Amino acid sequence: MSRIRRYALALFSGYALLAVNSFYTLASVPLALSYLTKAEFGLWALVSQIAGYLLLVDLGVTSASSRILVDYKDDRTTPEYGSVIKTNLAVAAAQSGILLLAGTVLFASVPILWSSEPLTKEFSWLLLGQCALLAVSMPSRVFSSVLWAHQRQDIVHYAEMLLFLVNFTALWIGFEAGGGVYSMLWAQAAGVLVSRVGILAACFKLGLMPAPGCWGRATADRFRSLFGFSKDIFLFALGSQMINTSQTLLVAPLLGLETAGVWAVCTRTFTLANQIVWKILDASSSSLSEMLVRRESDRMFNRFRGVTVLTLGTAALGAAFFAFCNQPFIAFWTRGEVHWPPLNDALLAVWMILVASQRCHIGLLGIRKDLSEVKFIYLAEGILFVSLASIAVARGLGVAGLIGGSIVATVGLSFVYGHRRTRSDFNLRRGELAHWWLPAVKLFILTAGLLWLLGRATEALAPWVFLGLALIVVGPVSAVLLLRECLDGELKTRFAERLPARLRPAFGFLASVPDRPA
Repeated sequence: MSRIRRYALALFSGYALLAVNSFYTLASVPLALSYLTKAEFGLWALVSQIAGYLLLVDLGVTSASSRILVDYKDDRTTPEYGSVIKTNLAVAAAQSGILLLAGTVLFASVPILWSSEPLTKEFSWLLLGQCALLAVSMPSRVFSSVLWAHQRQDIVHYAEMLLFLVNFTALWIGFEAGGGVYSMLWAQAAGVLVSRVGILAACFKLGLMPAPGCWGRATADRFRSLFGFSKDIFLFALGSQMINTSQTLLVAPLLGLETAGVWAVCTRTFTLANQIVWKILDASSSSLSEMLVRRESDRMFNRFRGVTVLTLGTAALGAAFFAFCNQPFIAFWTRGEVHWPPLNDALLAVWMILVASQRCHIGLLGIRKDLSEVKFIYLAEGILFVSLASIAVARGLGVAGLIGGSIVATVGLSFVYGHRRTRSDFNLRRGELAHWWLPAVKLFILTAGLLWLLGRATEALAPWVFLGLALIVVGPVSAVLLLRECLDGELKTRFAERLPARLRPAFGFLASVPDRPA
């Protein structure tokens, strides 16, 4: 299977996963709000954020092993390939023990530290259950790494689609059975079990595991090699976690659980939009890693440039739609029960574009296994964000101040650093990266202008009218412009060649596919 085909499968299956995730989000939030109080819903959101921090116990080992496996995957008869897998499994077993210990400590500590707050008992049990689930699933993460290394992220996506469907079904059954906020644990347990079994079966079915007798050993040298890279990833991930997911943890104690619940609802589409944007780089990261290992420098640069331009264009499109459509959508989705000022949406839209660009340039360093400096940049940015956001909220700036802190921290550190490193690593002229931004800027201005005009024309009508017209009228126009302006010519041609013959003329016209030289 060619790289472009594997990339297409990873990308489109990733978007299919987002569609399933969207269904889960759109359906589960109203479902939860109909069975839970706003405080219980806020607690649910808080525990979900804490679970993200608990995953830091992985210490970057899963990501490190995924990238290291690319170095050895071309010959699965060597002991090095199996040694990486064995070492990862041994480390994962120890991490599971740490998670169980952490769950026990949290269970005992919450009644003391949270004694004056409501839902103390529920909070304790949810944290213990969350730690237990993470501990059970930790060893199975290595098999997702195997699929990633072989550019079969599509199979991981299919398994996660199944996870969401099983999760939602079990959640509904749990609520109907009177499980209340504990239903989230039973739903997650059912989804994790089904998806992990599917991923393990796929690894053996496709013959991606080490050849018989070639598993190697979990040696101390392999352990040091794995941790040498994973500790950089851990510090990087810690800073990323502080930047991207600390908001709920800050909002809950400073502004209350109800505000945390509002944040969780009003940023659902923001999270979804970011996932759509980030999938473009995620789907190509394993193939970029392979190009690096095989020393295909020119091809790697061209592919990275194309991926970055497409990512920026997609982010610009998503930011424009989020800024103008989020509040009408939230009003329609929650029947007017949840809302916040449009300024928050505008600030998040700005941050979305900045993070999309920064993530491409910083992600390239991860592909190069060169996080020696950026891990400290990201950690410093996380600390700066938490500090700025805490000060802003304490001074009465509320959610807008919190988002503003995110923007300032991102621009001041990782954004500037990432662009400087890309220019240096590829020996680019000063200002050349600015040209990568031009298609996205044009797309944002046009899309935002169309949505603003549509909003003025429909401001006296129900929110669903504006949303429907934005989707039917502005959406297709912007999508065509995205294909024409932001998709690299080579990628257009190669995608067109792999489409069914009857679809090629339409795609060629819409995307302005360049003609192949005779």
